[in-house]
Amino acid sequence: MRILIVAERCSIFFGKYIDYMAEALIALGCTPFLLAGEEYSGRMANQIEVIYSNSFKKYASNLDEHRYLEVFRIASKLGIYHVHFIFLFDPHRLFLALNSGAQSNRLIFTYSIFGLAEYATKPIYARFHEEMLKMSSIRRVLIHSIFPEAMDGLSKDWSILQSPKVSFVHDPLYDPPDAFKQSRFEARQSLDIPMEQKVFLYFGTYYRKKGADLLLSAAEACQNLQNVCFLFAGSTKTAPHNFNRNALNLPNVRVDDRIIDEDTAYKYFIAADLIIQPYRLEYQYDTSGVLVQSCLAKRPTLVPNITPFKETVGAYRLGLTFDCENVDSLINAINQFYKESFQLGDCQKYINTIESWKDLAQLILY
Repeated sequence: MRILIVAERCSIFFGKYIDYMAEALIALGCTPFLLAGEEYSGRMANQIEVIYSNSFKKYASNLDEHRYLEVFRIASKLGIYHVHFIFLFDPHRLFLALNSGAQSNRLIFTYSIFGLAEYATKPIYARFHEEMLKMSSIRRVLIHSIFPEAMDGLSKDWSILQSPKVSFVHDPLYDPPDAFKQSRFEARQSLDIPMEQKVFLYFGTYYRKKGADLLLSAAEACQNLQNVCFLFAGSTKTAPHNFNRNALNLPNVRVDDRIIDEDTAYKYFIAADLIIQPYRLEYQYDTSGVLVQSCLAKRPTLVPNITPFKETVGAYRLGLTFDCENVDSLINAINQFYKESFQLGDCQKYINTIESWKDLAQLILY
């Protein structure tokens, strides 16, 4: 079977999704092709045919619905009938395209959606996705979450996604578990972090919903904690215009302001004592690769008390929670971790629940 994988974005975890899904499909006897909206240089680049289209690239850059017409055209031209979107950003636009392009009539579609935050906040998105599920051309929808049981429960409560085409699955593993097996001593030595220092790690982008500013406020209030470092790793280019960059100069804050390469990222997680996810309420019903990486590194995480974070941490004892968007509660949780020993649960038990890429590939083959 030949499958056209479609990726508007190919960087960071999008590229890893392409790598692992293409590899799994090949192992199952399929021949994947990739239609890429930007340069793809992943490890499968020499093993699959990568297609670049000026029209697709132009429309994909701003998620214009006309990109879908180009997907239909290319799939039909190649004689490929199965199209898989690695991340469906806008089902309402795909629905519009499916009802506008005759070339889609002979195609079938599968795709991934990450979390249900869009469903909860965008009624047009939700309405048209429900309509699209009724179409015979839609064959499989993967709803990814760090706690799929919670998403499944919400879908029943909200009377959405009640179709046998929908599979609730975990956020997949984008990193090899062996990458997290180096010692803390080696990781800290490489990063020039003293062994006696307590390290609280913030990792990733600085979009407002990530709450980096909330953690910086907490760090300012925690300057009395001895030998503590709040380590911020990630590019500040994504910070909102009113982000207080001066707070990054606090004496108990260390900053690595860049897109972090994989090897250094693994070291940061291993070197940390606690990974802090100070996310705002916008993250409710969303998902988190950082939480999965924390588990791979066997490090506790501090998360907001919103779904699905509180359920994941609670069910597997993976860390602590704080009241979402409440800096005082965040400070209290940090102080609690600093003063008391925390007994981390069985991270491997959680990792073992995550479907393999072969499992996911088999699902999209329905």
